Amino acid sequence: MNDHTAMQEKGCSGLLECRPAKPPSEGDKRQRATSVLEVRFFACHKFISGRSLQVVKRMHRLFSGELAESATGAEAPATQQVNPEMSIAASVRQALLCLLLCASPVAHSAPALSPAQQRLLELHVRDVVSKTHGHRWAEIKAGQLVLPLEASTADNEAPVPQELLDGISSYLAQQPITALLIAKNGRLVVERYQYGASPSTWMLSNSMAKSLTGIAVGVVEGQGAIKSLDDPTSLYLPSLSGHPSGQTTLRNHLRMGSGIRFRQDYSRGDDNSAFTWEVETRGILAALARLNGFEHEPGKRFYYANHSSAALAAVVEAASGRRISDLFSEAVWAPMGAESAGAWRVDGRGLALGHCCVLARARDYLRLGIILANGGVRPDTGQRIIPAAFMNRLGDIKLLQPSFKPPLSGDSGYESQFWISAGVPGAFFLLGSHGQGMFIYPASQLVVLHLAVNEPVLISGSTMAQARLRLLDVIRRYLK
Repeated sequence: MNDHTAMQEKGCSGLLECRPAKPPSEGDKRQRATSVLEVRFFACHKFISGRSLQVVKRMHRLFSGELAESATGAEAPATQQVNPEMSIAASVRQALLCLLLCASPVAHSAPALSPAQQRLLELHVRDVVSKTHGHRWAEIKAGQLVLPLEASTADNEAPVPQELLDGISSYLAQQPITALLIAKNGRLVVERYQYGASPSTWMLSNSMAKSLTGIAVGVVEGQGAIKSLDDPTSLYLPSLSGHPSGQTTLRNHLRMGSGIRFRQDYSRGDDNSAFTWEVETRGILAALARLNGFEHEPGKRFYYANHSSAALAAVVEAASGRRISDLFSEAVWAPMGAESAGAWRVDGRGLALGHCCVLARARDYLRLGIILANGGVRPDTGQRIIPAAFMNRLGDIKLLQPSFKPPLSGDSGYESQFWISAGVPGAFFLLGSHGQGMFIYPASQLVVLHLAVNEPVLISGSTMAQARLRLLDVIRRYLK
């Protein structure tokens, strides 16, 4: 049995603490004593050896009164109950002993960044949107009525448990996180920043922008400008007639099932590199027209590809006759109560990049997450922001076609430019490269925004992958 398994059987999260699996009862004085001192271990699954884990268990038993210790250090069964009203000095001494065995203290500093991560930081965290790095941006205007995030005195929300806050501090001390925000029942309950990021800085979405593109398609569909998701893309983009992207239906672009021959593995020389170069030099429509042939029958196989999201954004603009940034502002960003304007990157001809990228402040990303968690409805006014038909496609994994059900990546399926969870019923995610993500749990009205400068591009190649999963699991358990 490894340390992590042993701790799970002991009732430990593997991220936050080791403590009794059940809360102490009135009839058990010894367990009541342990409630005075909670033996916390941060990231102990990684750092504590099997031997030291046994020492920790022994200490836990000693502190609870299950064992007594003689002056010579020999263990013996406890002969008397331990007074649960421990002295401050004893509690401090015992806590210090425990912390000596812990991997990470509560107080933390952000991990040092590599040169590559420093370059990512310059792209991902910006004091002003005008710091364009050679890119062009279209403004997403905010409205007047801001969605409040702070808890009111009437909410009577329970405070966030200190154990959870300590575990978050431990995670931030080990991972290159720029912002971590949590909303519960529409209220901001955790807000942490690192590396100079703050509530006033703009943060880059990377591929989370795909989900915003999906929402824009749902808005235009709801307005009637898109007649059917089974229409071929060329119906709205005639310049793509006869090309694979134009022959693909909107529905198959939405669920990454175009079947077009395309390799996107983020290596130098993959098809996505060539596509990106074409977008930069000739524009999105020219890049889409150069896609060559089908590898699979459309709608029969999932393959994550930037070109599908780019095509969808172009369709939104063609069908609505408007820039996607203006459409999204009027239909979603302003009415949902964004506090600040955002920006959507565009090509040289002004067409939005549906696959990437949006700049926005972290709290406004979170506000969008709150709307999504509430079924597309603004919680303080009851105004519907995102069409119900679109939200219904995200809410039930059973509605997915077989080719787009899990496991596509981890335990997720894919629909309408969102990742759909199989492990948590009703949950769905927005994900982007280098560790960006927003995790929506409608059943518990919980939203977690996770922004980072992780290297490599996909977090599956780093320690962040499993660490983030553990963090999300612990957040859900504490804030269910």
